[in-house]
Amino acid sequence: MIVEIRGQRFPTVRAAAAAMNVTEEAIYSALARGRMDMVGLGTTKKRPVTIDGVHFPTMAAAARTLGFSSSHFKRVIDSTNPATILRIKAAVIRYKESIK
Repeated sequence: MIVEIRGQRFPTVRAAAAAMNVTEEAIYSALARGRMDMVGLGTTKKRPVTIDGVHFPTMAAAARTLGFSSSHFKRVIDSTNPATILRIKAAVIRYKESIK
């Protein structure tokens, strides 16, 4: 699949992601939203998150700290499934114990 970002053409999504210093997921997301002009510009709005009284400045920071990938963490944190929410809360409890 040929990908074009701000007039620059790339032979694959992987090549475009590497050139723009973003993930392949970011390229696919921009394609789905029709926002290829914004890829790699760092304009994603940071979303702070607080879980069981522990505040993280961004969802990415929370994911790293708790041992999840950013994309998985976002799906889980936005979930209403009780089992997935319990996994996050368990990770927060482990984190709280580790910083005592």
